[in-house]
Order: sequence, then C-alpha cells, then structure tokens
Amino acid sequence: MWPAYEYGHLALRWVGSPNDPIGWNQVVPYSVHSQFSLSPIYLLGILIPGYDQRLVPFMGVVAIALASLALACWWKLKEVRILCGIGVAGLFLALGKSDVFHGILYSIVPLFEKARSPEAAIYLFNFAIAVLVAFGLDAMLLAENRPLVRRAAFLLLGFGALFFLVILGIDVGRAFSWGFDDRVVICPLVALALAGLLFRFSRPDASRAWLPAMLGALLLMELGNQAFYWLPSKEDKVAVTYLGAFNNTRDVADFLKRQPQPVRADVSREDVEFNFGDWYGIDAMEGVLPSLPASVCNLEFATERTRLLYGSNYAVARKPTMAGEEEVFRDSTGLVVYKNPRALPRVWTVHQLVVVGKDPRDAQRMMQDSNFDLRSKTFGYAPAPGLQQCEGDSVQSFQRDANSSTAVVDMKCAGMVIESENDAPGWSATVDGKKAPIYQAYTALRGVVVGPGKHTVEMRYRPLSVMAGAAATFAAFFAALVLCLVPRLGRRQNGV
Repeated sequence: MWPAYEYGHLALRWVGSPNDPIGWNQVVPYSVHSQFSLSPIYLLGILIPGYDQRLVPFMGVVAIALASLALACWWKLKEVRILCGIGVAGLFLALGKSDVFHGILYSIVPLFEKARSPEAAIYLFNFAIAVLVAFGLDAMLLAENRPLVRRAAFLLLGFGALFFLVILGIDVGRAFSWGFDDRVVICPLVALALAGLLFRFSRPDASRAWLPAMLGALLLMELGNQAFYWLPSKEDKVAVTYLGAFNNTRDVADFLKRQPQPVRADVSREDVEFNFGDWYGIDAMEGVLPSLPASVCNLEFATERTRLLYGSNYAVARKPTMAGEEEVFRDSTGLVVYKNPRALPRVWTVHQLVVVGKDPRDAQRMMQDSNFDLRSKTFGYAPAPGLQQCEGDSVQSFQRDANSSTAVVDMKCAGMVIESENDAPGWSATVDGKKAPIYQAYTALRGVVVGPGKHTVEMRYRPLSVMAGAAATFAAFFAALVLCLVPRLGRRQNGV
C-alpha cells in the first residue's frame, strides 16, 4: 500500500488532493477519464505489436482477419452479432474523451463515472475478437466460403505489400537508420504469410487438414512478438536488469519469513520499487494500488506514530526509516532489514476510549499527539460502552489470513481487543461464537469489546456485495443450463 502522502500526491493528478482524496460517494472528475482514455492513434496498435500507450490493444493481423471473416460469413447468427456489438462498444468506450457518447454516458448513467480508466474497455474488444476467431476458422473450413476466402487473401496481399512499401520508403528516407521499434515489420510479414495460406487453402483440391495448425502457429508467432517480447534470457545482460529488483530482494524476504510471526515490513519505496509484500506474501505498509480506505488517509499513514500503530516491526531500506531501529540483517547488495522494538503488537487490549469529533482533522491531531498513549487507550467517533479500568490482560494467541482472524485473550476486566487491521464494510465479529459489534478503534482499526475472562475473538470478511455477486453468478449459470436443456427435452418428447 502506498502511504497516504504518496497516494495523495498521485490523487492530486488523478482523483483528489493530498488532504482531500475522492471517496466512493463522490463523483470522479471527467479529467481523470480524459487522462486514462485510449488515444485514437494507438488503435493502430491493434495490428502493430509494441505500439501501445498504457494498456495493450494488440490482437494481430491473423485474429482481425479471422474475426472479419466470421462477421462476413456468420452475420445471421445471433451470437456473432452480439459479439460484434460487444467489440464495437468496447472499442469506442476505450476512446473515452475522443468519443462523445462516452461523455454522455458519464453524465446520465449512475456509477458510470467510477470506471475511471476508459481505456480498460479495450479488453471487451479483445474478448469479442478472441471468440470471433473461432467462428472465422469454422467459416474457412466450409467449401461454400472458398470464393470469400480467396478475396480475403487478395486483400491481405495488397495490405501487406502496401504496408511493406511504406516501411521501406521510411527506412530509405532515413538512410536505412530505422530508429523505431522494428516489430512493426511483423504486421506486413504476417499479412503476406496469411494471404499465401488463405490462397492455398481456397483452391478446390486443397486439403484443409493442416489449416487450423498452420493458422494457430502463425497466430502464436504474431502474438509472441507482444506477449513474450520482453521476457529476457539469462544471457541478455541488458534486459535481465529488470529482474534484478526481484532477485536482489530474495534474501531479505527469506530472512523476514524466518522471523517470529506476524511480520509487517515498512519497505522503502526509494530502495524497492515494486510491490514487495504482494510478491513475497509478506505484510507490507506500502505498495501500488488503485484505492485505500479514507480512514487510513485521515491518520496520516506515512507518519512514524501511524506506522507504529500498525505494528510495523521491521523496515527494509538502505538506511534507518525511524529512530530506535536495530539492524538485524544486511544482504550482499547493501539492502538492510531493521527491527523496530517500539512497534505495537498486532493484537492488544485497552480499557479507555476517547470520543473525537466527526471532522477527520480531529483524528489526525489525536493520532499525532505525542502525549496520547496509543498502547493504553484508543479514540473513535463512537463510544464503546462497558469498558472498565484494570491491568494484566494477556493475548494468548493470534492467527490471521486475508479474510479472517482469530485471537484468544485473557481479560482481567471488560475492555476492547484491538487488531492492527483496517476496518471496512463486510467485516463481522464473534466472541465465543456469539455475534459482537466492531468498533473503529483509532477511527481505522477493528476493535471488539469483551468481558472479563478467557475469550476467543473471531473476525471474518463476508461483504454482502460478494455474496450477492456469487448468488447472481450461480443463478445465471442455472438459468443458462435450463435454457439449454429445456429445448432439447421438448424435441425428445416430440420425437425429433
């Protein structure tokens, strides 16, 4: 997760400002959609490998030719028309600011403005083309489509020859110093090869047994110049440097995994530029992400006190990130692991809660007040009834994964058990199997009030949206199965 100040800096360009990020209940400005629209010039990247902006629209000559053949031969099929509609819609939605209808949809369709990256709609186009390729291959295998296949071969021949001459002219004009991505030549080369294949198999005496295999090989060769182009070999000393960031942190990750759990690392963005936590499965304080809870921003996530609150007990950097850290490991590249003995545990108990105002700045002031002892008391927007003053509580065990956690505590009197995990809609808690309310400790973490004695506190993430989505998916599959089986059962009853 990127810290709040870094995320806020990006939000200044994307969806807000450092101290006022855009929330889910606020409209994403159209300037964000404009920034992440697919520029029309990059539609050429559908045919030319390597010619892309942020997302990759590339499908290749083979896929586009087969999809076009499918539209020409199977247009009467409802499925083909639906796929065509999906592909066209995805293509024009991806253009964003260059498509006037995108602005109209932004203005009148609820929640449409949340899709802040219009260019991602190009994947709908890619999906439609991928399915239409199969229809196009079926069309090529039918004898009645031979004349159309032959005409397609001549069209591809003309396209490939013209494209090749344009490239040759540019290269000659630049004194054979191309200076661009040379993968552009793949486009006319594949077009000419595909033209030859189609012409050969359009002849009446031609066997089509090898046609699918040869088309598949040509398609893979073309796609390989996009999908696998940047995969380096060990001998490529230039390209392999991109893997250095991963390889150079492996020893550090192995060391952290050997430490007593749970571990949460504060990984320096300056020294480790990728999502260290996601890559190695280690809890990390920072990373690249599209959003984060607003409550995290309110606590000034990058500050020392907030990192201590979240139990950041290790730091990965080339120099200390805060006072009091102890060096415990150093790898051959100079990357250091520091241990932070001042970090709060992942589970602890408090017996006092201070209510703050609804203004997030009140929570910020309380969080950064050095006179406020985070270990012994908490603050929140709502009171937690039943808290009693005492000492001597103990946390006997704690286990967690991405969607659940279990803590066993022994309480001397009624208090709040706090986990240094973000609260969010969809979390529920039980104490000894009985449902219990979750309080937002420190306005961001999860807390549960329990009475004296030994208790098992369980928390699970079961958001209603996921449950509703799963139910809708199951219903859709069931409905599709019924629609598929009912006509067949009717034909059997009628003896057809």
